[in-house]
Amino acid sequence: MALRKASSARSMLLSASCRADIQKHCKNVNLGGGRMLQCLDSSGASPSCRASITAVRVLVAKRAEARALIPRVCDADIRRVCAGVQPGDGNLMECFYKAKRNISPPCQQAVADAMTRGDTGYPWAADYAEALSAFAAKRWGWEPDPATMEIVPDVMLGVVEVLKLVADPGAAVVVNSPVYPPFFQFVSHLGHRVVEAPLGEDGRLDLAALERAFADATSDGARAAYLLCNPQNPTGAVHTPEELTSDTASSFLDALTSPIEQGRTQLVLEMEHTEGFDSEGLEALLDLQDKLRELHGNIKICGLGDPGRKIFELTRLDRRFDLFDSVIDAVASFQ
Repeated sequence: MALRKASSARSMLLSASCRADIQKHCKNVNLGGGRMLQCLDSSGASPSCRASITAVRVLVAKRAEARALIPRVCDADIRRVCAGVQPGDGNLMECFYKAKRNISPPCQQAVADAMTRGDTGYPWAADYAEALSAFAAKRWGWEPDPATMEIVPDVMLGVVEVLKLVADPGAAVVVNSPVYPPFFQFVSHLGHRVVEAPLGEDGRLDLAALERAFADATSDGARAAYLLCNPQNPTGAVHTPEELTSDTASSFLDALTSPIEQGRTQLVLEMEHTEGFDSEGLEALLDLQDKLRELHGNIKICGLGDPGRKIFELTRLDRRFDLFDSVIDAVASFQ
């Protein structure tokens, strides 16, 4: 997949400068195997197209050079941490990623050089991070810092890294079956217990099944996780906002309506026992703060544990809310 995407990136470069030449001489040529370059070479391409062809060949040569260097520089690392791994299809890259702390510096540099030259098909990773940040700001009013983002080889390895952050070791992970098989394989390999919350007969989320699964997953007091597949694979169902939103956030706002109406506009939220936040909960906090500020009040938050603080930092809400370690400090800040 990585090599196909790298090939796609080169094809995009050709299509930008060689569109007219391709339409005129090579419109029936299939991509791949160097066939498009051969056709353009033999057809007398325009100067701008020939310049792009030269640039593509330079990129290919650099990628091949960097890729060929990895087995030589990383030979000892491959024998030490990736013995038995079959080369090809990104297998060595995946092995290196999993064992990154045990990879020698020269090998790490060789892999980094290969990635920089487009061996993975994503040579402009920073652009993707910045594009995601801009999209999130426009769509949700959320401005994640690109500097806090990490590039991972594929979705499931990203899932593995997130589970390491949000779930206790060996804790349960809830999934909605039937679901993408690697959800079971990767989660189990990581040492977690998979708890199934089957979809309903209509193929939609079954809230009662989820409630039972969550009760099972947290029965031992460990911090569990919910791994949601949306759209659902393999059924193709797209879970709706209504299905994914509980009434917890609205109940939270309703509970504060009366005190606010009574003129209590300086609030302290003690969140020592808050286990996590979803987007609806964070949005409720923002709505509450806006409402209080309109009344010349404010909200202060205290007692957040490390996971909660991490969420506020990643979403950059630590710049929006005043966070304190204790209720006393939070209350004193109003004076």
